[in-house]
Amino acid sequence: MSWGETNKTQCSYGGVTLSDNNKYDDYKNIPCNLWIDGHQTEIELTAVKTKK
Repeated sequence: MSWGETNKTQCSYGGVTLSDNNKYDDYKNIPCNLWIDGHQTEIELTAVKTKK
């Protein structure tokens, strides 16, 4: 995890690791849990996609 200002921002990443051409054949949706200024903001499941 990486942090911005103390107790203000937080980012995390998870997924298929290693970059040895290990990609999905089709795009996969990435669920997001977004909070801005203490309020949860809804993001559509199809908003973020990856083949990685």
